[in-house]
Amino acid sequence: MAVKLLYLARVREYEFLSSPSDARRVLGSDAITIQVFDRWWTLREMPWEEPSEHWEGYLTAVSEHVEATGDVAIDEMLQTILKRQAATRPS
Repeated sequence: MAVKLLYLARVREYEFLSSPSDARRVLGSDAITIQVFDRWWTLREMPWEEPSEHWEGYLTAVSEHVEATGDVAIDEMLQTILKRQAATRPS
């Protein structure tokens, strides 16, 4: 589940999906959720072309749109990533 959220956060870096209104127009929602991912993609394999820290940064960029998954382990991991990224961000 986390990979789906990380991928969706990464896709939101593209210019045509970067604003909440563009994401709603193209994807039907600006939320970073499993449901939005599953509506448009099927996960077969996740190629990690970039270090995982980069993917965490993408997630942080859209953190206000990340919704809880209902899976305690995944939600705790997401919160840990967001806190770690916030702590490393320059003030």
